[in-house]
Formats: sequence, C-alpha cells, structure tokens
Amino acid sequence: MVRNMRNAAQVADFEIEEVHMEQRIAKIESDVAHIQSDVAEIKSDVRELRNNLTEFRIGTEKSLAELRSYTEKSNADLRLSTEGSIAGLRSDTEKSIGDLRSSTEKSIRELRCGTEKSIADLRIYIDRALARYSVWHLLMSAVLLGVMARGFKWI
Repeated sequence: MVRNMRNAAQVADFEIEEVHMEQRIAKIESDVAHIQSDVAEIKSDVRELRNNLTEFRIGTEKSLAELRSYTEKSNADLRLSTEGSIAGLRSDTEKSIGDLRSSTEKSIRELRCGTEKSIADLRIYIDRALARYSVWHLLMSAVLLGVMARGFKWI
C-alpha cells in the first residue's frame, strides 16, 4: 500500500507538473507570439529607417552638390572680382605713377630753368661787381699814382 500511495503521489505530482508544464508552454507560446510581433515591428522599423536613411543620404548628396556648385561659382565670381579689382588697381597705380613722373619731370625742368636763370643772374651780378671793382681799383691806382707823382714832383 505504501507503494501504491507513493505511486499515487507520483502520479498526482506528475499530473500537477503536467498542468504546470502546459501553463508554462502556453505562456512561452504567448511570449513567442509577442516576440514574433515585436520582431515584425522591428523589421518594419528597420525598413522604414533604411528608407529614411536612403532619402537622407540622397538629400545630403544633393545638398552637398548644390553647396559645391555654389562654392565653386562663388569662388569663380570672387576670383573674377579680385582680378578685376587688381587690374583696376594696377591701372590706377600705373596712371598715378605716370602722372607723378610727368609732374616730377615738370618740377625738375622748372627747377632747372629757375636755377639756370639764378646762376645767369648771379654771373651778371658778379661780372658787374668785378667791373665796378676793376674801375674802382683803376681809379684808386690812378689817384695813388697822382699823389705819388705830386709828392715826387713828377708833375
């Protein structure tokens, strides 16, 4: 009898375990169904993210191409503007230097003419002064000779 009771207890335990096992399997199946649902949602989200990423990449490439084009155009415009400004500055500088050169040459010519006139005037003044000095010297010599001649009774 003890054996039968043990067998009966084992059978009861087995049946209880079987019920628990069925509940566990049902829960696992339910969880697997939820996991499958979640995986399906994740797959859908991944596809959507992939599409969004592709659209983002295409948009970024387009924006980069537009930016590159704009930058190249801006650089070309800036280069042309700078070259034009440099050419204008070069032209203005050359004109200013030419004007300065002709102004300087004119000033030098005027200075040369003025200096030559001043030198000529100075020569004339010196020549006149020498002539007056020579006349004065001759007169002084004549007076001195006259005084000497009287003193020595030559006249």
